[in-house]
Amino acid sequence: MKDMTWDVIEAIVKRIKREHNITYDKWIAPNDAMKYLGLDNYTRDELRAYCDTNKINYTVIEHNGIVLYDMDSILDFLKISSAGHG
Repeated sequence: MKDMTWDVIEAIVKRIKREHNITYDKWIAPNDAMKYLGLDNYTRDELRAYCDTNKINYTVIEHNGIVLYDMDSILDFLKISSAGHG
């Protein structure tokens, strides 16, 4: 029953994304944020530094402590960073 519920939820999310032309998730997990930013476990502290200096936005889901990163701010940061190196 639980798997069937998640299948329905995932189908609804896919449909909403398709109907509203959403091409990426607004909030992403730390590992995904690190991948987009080209960071690894050795440079993980840079992700925190980007957040501490307001270069990348994040949120903490209070009831379980999960940290999610704002994809729009990551894309903006990458755009600004690449413009500075161009």
